[in-house]
Amino acid sequence: MSESIKSSLGWLQSAHVNKAEVDRAYELLEFCDALSLIICQEIVPPEGRRVEIGCGSSGTTYLQKQM
Repeated sequence: MSESIKSSLGWLQSAHVNKAEVDRAYELLEFCDALSLIICQEIVPPEGRRVEIGCGSSGTTYLQKQM
């Protein structure tokens, strides 16, 4: 087993989490990051068109549009 994998397993154990929990948390982080960039850069297209924020773990695509 590589040193990197050993370190990762150690971090998971010390944080009392499993890989699935870390993956879900990372997906949320990516979603929030994408949404904040869209909002801060005012990327939302006019005329009711939508922009994709991201795709969740369930396969759901999240879109944002100007109201």
